[in-house]
Amino acid sequence: MPVSTDILESYVRPRQVFRRKLEGGTHEGRALATLIGACLLIFVAQWPGQAREAHINPAIPLDARMGGALLGTLFLLPPIAYAVAALSHLVSGCAFVRAASADEAGPLRPLLELAPRGTLEVLAVL
Repeated sequence: MPVSTDILESYVRPRQVFRRKLEGGTHEGRALATLIGACLLIFVAQWPGQAREAHINPAIPLDARMGGALLGTLFLLPPIAYAVAALSHLVSGCAFVRAASADEAGPLRPLLELAPRGTLEVLAVL
């Protein structure tokens, strides 16, 4: 469903919209589109501040400031976000390895069963 329809429907039936989104599963394309959309929104939100700073301090022109903001938000922020996600995935996987190697996972046993296959073997090599 289009996002605009989901927004309008969420005012009337938020539980159904949220349930439908959860049942749709996770998709890399949707996550990337959300990340790029957020980065674009952050870039646009910086425009007034950059214009004000260029007016106050004309040593750095507005187009240079906007180019730097564009580079930082649309080209550097998505790989940084993916690196943070990969790091958090590795850290959570290390917790699984420690629990699995202790022969007694205790309260982590349900989490071990949810770990993706191959996570324990890959992290054991690292």
